[in-house]
Amino acid sequence: MNKFEFKCQSCNEQFNVGFEYMLKKESLVCPNCSNTLPDDVFKHLITITKSIEEYEASGMNNHRENPNHFAMTIH
Repeated sequence: MNKFEFKCQSCNEQFNVGFEYMLKKESLVCPNCSNTLPDDVFKHLITITKSIEEYEASGMNNHRENPNHFAMTIH
């Protein structure tokens, strides 16, 4: 499962959010200090998440079938 690794710049808390959970969220809030990611940045992350999920679902990242594409790993 792909995930984003975050580090809050207010309190230095590190936390992960899996893609499947990211798509269900309405905002991103630090679990330690409640610092909130700005809405415009959060919306960009949702767009990125959806694009990566669609790319992986398409099977285009399979290097054996599509040697001109790239395999990618996101932690």
